[in-house]
Amino acid sequence: MANSKALYFAAILPPAQISEKIYNLKLEFKERFSASHALKLPAHLTLIPPAWLKNEEEKTFVNALETVINKQASFFITLKDFGHFGQRAIFINAIDSRSITELHQNLLQELTEFLPIDNRNKLHPHLTLATRDLTRENFRTAWEE
Repeated sequence: MANSKALYFAAILPPAQISEKIYNLKLEFKERFSASHALKLPAHLTLIPPAWLKNEEEKTFVNALETVINKQASFFITLKDFGHFGQRAIFINAIDSRSITELHQNLLQELTEFLPIDNRNKLHPHLTLATRDLTRENFRTAWEE
């Protein structure tokens, strides 16, 4: 059991009102386009991508997160327009404010030891509506609407 691993990431969760709207949009994608994978996670804006950590690394990871978060002032995020990654993911853009970028950079500094080298500086703030199980055909139909 000492070698067990779990998946961790850092994200911003929107207020309940926004989360509910995102959830309803995800349900619409499920009903209309057979894309339900995005329903597995609550609405979130990923700041640090998922990384596998050994169980004994959890405390260090959480402490590093707390170091950054305890210094972070609240800020607003603007959601605007839709975007996509290829033909398999549709999302709502989060306008990349200076606050998101600064928080991301601060998290990177504290969590760099936990991140794969190729994922350290990428940030495209968004809230996913459909992913993974969205077929190319259904993507085209949804995107045209």
